[in-house]
Amino acid sequence: IYRYATVTVNRSNPEARAASVRRLRNELKRGISIFLFPEGTFNTSEKLLKDFYDGAFKLAIEMQLPIQPLLFVDTKRRMHYKSLLCLNPGISRSVFLDVVETNGLTPADLPQLKELVFKKMEKGLEAFL
Repeated sequence: IYRYATVTVNRSNPEARAASVRRLRNELKRGISIFLFPEGTFNTSEKLLKDFYDGAFKLAIEMQLPIQPLLFVDTKRRMHYKSLLCLNPGISRSVFLDVVETNGLTPADLPQLKELVFKKMEKGLEAFL
């Protein structure tokens, strides 16, 4: 099930990375909504968010699709990054932030788009501290 429901990205292999982007692009063209995790992995730092990778934002701009920022505010309590086998029962809240439109954006707008989404998500997380 996991293999069919996810598209993993191997950032160390350019061919595999390109294949992942092609698969994501095809799913989006079919009208399938996709969760993209721009941090790329678990955040093990003390910061609320890790720096974002460009890929999700490049794809959104290329396809002129809106970005729906989503926060999983209880992740560290439910499934701590130190062990994927350490799941804890309890409430797992999801918070949908305002949609960020990409209509009319070009690749030159990528840094500003990434910063805008980062700031929205960071501010949203701060509200749950």
